[in-house]
Amino acid sequence: MLPTGHIVAGFLVAQGLLIVTEPSLTTTQTQALLWAGAFFGFVPDLDMFYAFFKSKSFTVPGTKINHRYYLPHRPMVWLALGILVSIFAPNQFWQLFGIVIWLGSWSHFLLDSLQVGVMWLWPLNSKFYALKDPGVKENNDTKGFFNFWIRHLTYFYPKKFTSTFVLELVILIGTFIVLIS
Repeated sequence: MLPTGHIVAGFLVAQGLLIVTEPSLTTTQTQALLWAGAFFGFVPDLDMFYAFFKSKSFTVPGTKINHRYYLPHRPMVWLALGILVSIFAPNQFWQLFGIVIWLGSWSHFLLDSLQVGVMWLWPLNSKFYALKDPGVKENNDTKGFFNFWIRHLTYFYPKKFTSTFVLELVILIGTFIVLIS
């Protein structure tokens, strides 16, 4: 999934949490939780920057480097962090912030679990769990920054991962409707 889909999914999770819990927060705190949801929906993919560092470019050629093997792509890490923040929270805002850390990041993992997968049972095992193509690695040896990313988009969207592409469109359109209403 593209970063936009993960960001929007995290935002929607935070919005849903605020609707369900109806907390007594200021407008600034509410907005901060929505921004946090958007951020934590994307944050597991920040491990791509380490992958870029390892490949010494803003592309990851071939199939040797898979950023989903790195620690930020482990759901239990985010669950533990969210629980710790919530347990030691001095007030309702920080309790909800801990839940947003957990749910925002897990929205990312649920979407990644449609294709390619996530190591849901780590540290017990390192198996990728997905509805389709668990652990698949994209082979993209295209040279040049823009050429690499254009190739990435044409490889995954919409030919290879049609269901993910459609879901991302639905999420984006749904968020647009929520924001304008």
